[in-house]
Amino acid sequence: MKLGLVMAFSGLLSLPVRPCTIFVLTDTDRVLFCNNEDWYSTKTRIWFVPAEANRYGCVYVGFDDGLAQGGLNTEGLASDWVSGYEETWKPDPNLPSSAVNRELLETCATVQEAIAF
Repeated sequence: MKLGLVMAFSGLLSLPVRPCTIFVLTDTDRVLFCNNEDWYSTKTRIWFVPAEANRYGCVYVGFDDGLAQGGLNTEGLASDWVSGYEETWKPDPNLPSSAVNRELLETCATVQEAIAF
């Protein structure tokens, strides 16, 4: 019995795991947004960008390349990228791909504004 359980759990451990887990928990009063950056690079970082004229302040998570993988702005809008799936992302050729997440969080205050963005 014990050997069977060990073998069953060992099989589960060998399943492929998708990176970038996101959790969103809500109730009538609040929303909690959590994410992690699972990747081969262990050089993760968190950085803060203060608000400026016409731009919201933000906290970002990402890697040492400075590319924001996710973040939260001073208005409470959160954003993150999800990767690891078979679908191919086709970036807008009019926007620099490395700035999309930062531009969204620094200029949008609501989900409706983010969708329009």
